[in-house]
Amino acid sequence: MNSTHQFAEFDSREACNEGVRVQLERPDGTLSEHWLEILGPDSDEYRIANTRLQRQAFKLSIIADEREQDQKTVIAQRELIASLVKGWSFQMECTRANVIALLERAPYLEDLINDRVSS
Repeated sequence: MNSTHQFAEFDSREACNEGVRVQLERPDGTLSEHWLEILGPDSDEYRIANTRLQRQAFKLSIIADEREQDQKTVIAQRELIASLVKGWSFQMECTRANVIALLERAPYLEDLINDRVSS
């Protein structure tokens, strides 16, 4: 028997790399026709982005101005969350820059993504 076959029941990476489709709500809580395809926390993309954030955290910690430090931390966390978005229903291309632009305009979606990923 293949030794890795014994681990198949614990495989989370494959499903996390495939992602799930999540319907988007408007700020008032009503469902929209739009969706995001979100990777899981064990996805390759997220793990790489999380490693980058951890390296960046040290650089951010030495910024003397607290407000600047806070602003840059928010940006870094948003970039991490954006790494989880694999696709969407919007007409424009789903690029990292476009996902970040969406999250800047709708920060509540960051919570939606975080909640979905952590559940």
